[in-house]
Amino acid sequence: KASPFAEQHDILDDVVFDQLRTIILSKRVIHLWIGIVCASVSQLWLQKGRPRLRSRQQPDGIVPLPPQWRGYIDRSNLLIKRACELAYLQWYAGGTYYIENPGDVGFMRSPFFKWSKRHAVSLWITSFVRKLAELTQPTWASTHLCGWGSPFQKLLTIMAAGPHAWKIYSMNKVRCTHASHLMLADG
Repeated sequence: KASPFAEQHDILDDVVFDQLRTIILSKRVIHLWIGIVCASVSQLWLQKGRPRLRSRQQPDGIVPLPPQWRGYIDRSNLLIKRACELAYLQWYAGGTYYIENPGDVGFMRSPFFKWSKRHAVSLWITSFVRKLAELTQPTWASTHLCGWGSPFQKLLTIMAAGPHAWKIYSMNKVRCTHASHLMLADG
């Protein structure tokens, strides 16, 4: 069972979502940090033997989608869509938003590309995030968490737009310099 704290911040709840929109538009929020939890765009999804629900060509959900998974993808897409809407409102109201998620290791032109992950889907290629990026022209930063003292290597990407977005750019300089790791995580 989810904690009461989680329920109070569940943006899939219409009342909570409307309250957050009101707070953001009132310009009481300077920095809005969003970590979108969405297992269906995680590489762990497939490692657990689940069916592929998204592809790089159809990041919002494959067609045809197994009927028993339609509700799950719709709920996941609504979470991403609402998070992007809150980010847009924050930018529109003059504040800065930040969205963090694992980096896209499946993007072939990326310096972080891994051939073994070329089919991996990431949050960053969904239509909702792409539209937000088109509207707000964000600053991007990608960094390895081990460079910040984490015991495992994980690529983290942050997308930010607004007056303070430039502050994340220097994070691009923090890269993995380790010969080995206790654990590796691709997201």
